Amino acid sequence: MIFQNALLHNIAALLPAPSGEGLLLSRLPDALRTTLNERARRMAFCGCGAEIRFVINSGAVRVTLSREPDEFVDTYGPVEIYYGPFAASYMYSPRHIGPEPRTLDIVLPPSLDDLRELARQENAAFDPRVVRVLLPYDYPSRLYSIEGDIRPPEPAMLPPKTLLCYGSSITHGGGALANAGSWASLTAEALGMELVNLGLAGTCQLEPQMADYIAAQDFDMAVLELGVNVLQTFTPEEFARRARYLISTVAAAHPDTWIFCVDIFRLAGDFARNAPVETFREIIREIVRELNLPRLVRLRGDALLTDPLGLGSDLVHPSDRGMREIADNLVMTMREHIR
Repeated sequence: MIFQNALLHNIAALLPAPSGEGLLLSRLPDALRTTLNERARRMAFCGCGAEIRFVINSGAVRVTLSREPDEFVDTYGPVEIYYGPFAASYMYSPRHIGPEPRTLDIVLPPSLDDLRELARQENAAFDPRVVRVLLPYDYPSRLYSIEGDIRPPEPAMLPPKTLLCYGSSITHGGGALANAGSWASLTAEALGMELVNLGLAGTCQLEPQMADYIAAQDFDMAVLELGVNVLQTFTPEEFARRARYLISTVAAAHPDTWIFCVDIFRLAGDFARNAPVETFREIIREIVRELNLPRLVRLRGDALLTDPLGLGSDLVHPSDRGMREIADNLVMTMREHIR
């Protein structure tokens, strides 16, 4: 989506903020968002994988943002700034936004020519001329304006292939310090791919309309992380019904695409040998086995996150350490299957 000469990546709709000025950025079309479970309608506005991208023609660019207030998250959230694959200097990134509008002044780094040469040598997926403003993943932000002499990036300046991820708060980024530290972001970066992150914290309920939407998207690889958000609310039979429809629908629409189905990541239930955890994992294994498709793969979540010290104190959400282990193991496993 193009807005004020910038590309809004992983954004499908802009809606007026219900109170005050500014626009809310939804990762889902409103016709779909409004049919999902009530909390998912809110989670769609969270900025996981969402970026404001532009190429600076000249001068400075002013991006004005604020953070939606909420009692359950911190008042301030980090906005990360990247030049293609390179994070901006620690003196400029991250910048924190809060309830009041804040204008971020962004200029090109004096080392841009060196960055471009390094990116060329390393065959980087992003051109360093592309300024990337990564929004806080955990809760919605408001966008007011993007001012400056800019243009949208050209397709050749961006990764040529796309990784789509759908799942719970762990896919959403829960536990990472910032957007770029989620396992989904780290995995896409390692693979040199664009990321479309459809993680929905606490609300990944595998609705059939969500399955239909994912199936209709254009992507080159997908990771579906399933189970933990409905572990305490769905019966195994209901979970199996929804998971079967989601996996079979997406796989049928993308028969030549690698689709990795990740079951529940390591969590407190594993230490207590909680039977429902293994029951839900077994459901995913059985669905993938029954479909028996050459590019449909089931992966155990506890085999991707093996280090108990990679969990946060809630024993559900990985820390940055855990996110990195998930991404490293996932990338290694994906490459093995593709080879």
